[in-house]
Amino acid sequence: MYQRSLDNSPLGKSSLVLIIAEKNIVARRIAHILSSGSYSTKKVHGIPVYFFTLNGENYACIGLKGHIIDYDFPRRYRKWILTDLEEVIWSPLVVVAKEARYIEALKALAPRVKRIIVATDYDREGELIGLEAVHIVKKASGRLLEVKRMKFSAVTREEILNAFRNLTDVNQGLADAADARRAIDLIWGATLTRFFTLASRARDVYSIGRVQTPTLALIVHREREIEAFVPQKYWVVVALLEGGLKATHVREKFNTLKDAQKVKSRSKGPYAEVIDVNKSLTKRKPPHPMDTTTLLALSASIGFSVDKAMKIAEDLYRFGYISYPRTDNTVYPESLDLIDILRKVCKGPYEKFLELILSQKRITPTRGPKRSKDHPPIHPVNYLPPGKLSRDHESLYDLITRYFLATLSPPSTWERVVV
Repeated sequence: MYQRSLDNSPLGKSSLVLIIAEKNIVARRIAHILSSGSYSTKKVHGIPVYFFTLNGENYACIGLKGHIIDYDFPRRYRKWILTDLEEVIWSPLVVVAKEARYIEALKALAPRVKRIIVATDYDREGELIGLEAVHIVKKASGRLLEVKRMKFSAVTREEILNAFRNLTDVNQGLADAADARRAIDLIWGATLTRFFTLASRARDVYSIGRVQTPTLALIVHREREIEAFVPQKYWVVVALLEGGLKATHVREKFNTLKDAQKVKSRSKGPYAEVIDVNKSLTKRKPPHPMDTTTLLALSASIGFSVDKAMKIAEDLYRFGYISYPRTDNTVYPESLDLIDILRKVCKGPYEKFLELILSQKRITPTRGPKRSKDHPPIHPVNYLPPGKLSRDHESLYDLITRYFLATLSPPSTWERVVV
């Protein structure tokens, strides 16, 4: 692979199949996988584009930076006036450039493009991001172009090759759903923000949003509960025994100091007598496959905020170590080769779990309450060697991997001893 700049060079005349990815790192991996490492990097308006030849056709793969266009109101509504709010609601929105360099790069490539393959993340936002770029290329080329879709849930060689060999149509419905969400967020957010700010005649802006305002209401409600809480004192009686053992009185909590002291006064003496021991075995079922909500909840246990956890998870996905991290699916699809994933992942510290899982007469993965077809539950797809990425990446990968292994393991057995 080599690199050179095309900012001041002609792009040539040969026709191209344009592959559009959501991020640069994914575009580079797709180019590397499809070309077996034989691709060239050229910059178009400062944006890296990866060129290669496959089966006699020339390809260009470009990674975007999320949404490259956005919506805004016409200029006449920039001045806040209370009387025109209803007019603002029904005003047609205008499209504005959000990432101008990427738009110019797509326009520069457009004259050579004969076919487009959308390879953005397969969800609502990814579909819209891809089709935004498609519309720019189509308009700049002035021609009707065939558009196909690569659908993959992990940036691995197997998934990328399979997606490339089994191209589908783009899902306009997914894109329309994301587009409607974006328009509603702008219209109602801007309108209600203007209304409350102007009606209150406050100096500060009262920001209102479709998500932020209900979230703020939940926080306020919880804070009021905390402020209204009246703590109550209680006492416990604990016997400190040899060997660091502690024995708590069966009543656990005493509402008055007098009651606790009565129990303490009856418990004086140099010895403690064990009068009964009860043992019982309890089985605990493994967790259901991991969805995004579960990932974020467990990430808090290792000290990660929601934003940090999602950023690291997206990195692991783009580097080819885990599956797509935004999913509500909690059922592994039958097409997912779990044994193959096990053999790829169970190396280093995870090797000891391979024999345990494979020793079962029948491996039956757990199932959660929700099943969808967009993406499988979150799972590792390749082994992450120590030192390859940061410690934070390793920590989240370890959490995801151990959770995945648990979903394929037999129930754990606990012995409960009550003395």
